[in-house]
Amino acid sequence: CGGLRPADSEPCFTESCNWTLGEWSACTADCGLGLQSRTVSCPAAGACTGAEPSGQRFCDATCDWSVGAWGPCGDRCGE
Repeated sequence: CGGLRPADSEPCFTESCNWTLGEWSACTADCGLGLQSRTVSCPAAGACTGAEPSGQRFCDATCDWSVGAWGPCGDRCGE
């Protein structure tokens, strides 16, 4: 046969894929520094462009002081 042999396969993905990112989880800390996580996947292994996005990040859970009413004074007037 003359000429080049025809291809016997072709790529299924002609364009690059985008990373699939899940929602960030709740912070692991109730107060102060903690971690959040999410799922990160590529629909077609090896076809996503760019570096894989992070699946974890630091979070800072804000806390509020909770105070009650003052108790009675322990000293009498002038003492």
